[in-house]
Amino acid sequence: MKDYRTNCAERYVKPDRVGFTSLSVLEFLKGREWDEVALSYVHALRPTFVRVTTGMMTCDWRAWRVTVNLDEKNTIESIEQEVEVALPEGVANGQELFKALKS
Repeated sequence: MKDYRTNCAERYVKPDRVGFTSLSVLEFLKGREWDEVALSYVHALRPTFVRVTTGMMTCDWRAWRVTVNLDEKNTIESIEQEVEVALPEGVANGQELFKALKS
């Protein structure tokens, strides 16, 4: 494993094996109204698509899509981004990567 310790920067080397999962992001926006300010922070994630929903979702996957979950009062409950992750040896997919955190 390359550990990238440096006092400036080292170019990232993309892994040979990747998988996909979703990560919770922008936690500090929870409980806030969905508005232009919140969307400005979503922009920082460089999404390919944005989905804002009160619960109904399709079961597809879009690289780097951001999903904003709202309650009935237009308040943000959660924000997730669909991401590509590196897969270490012995980890088959994104779900297995989460399980590896617990071992």
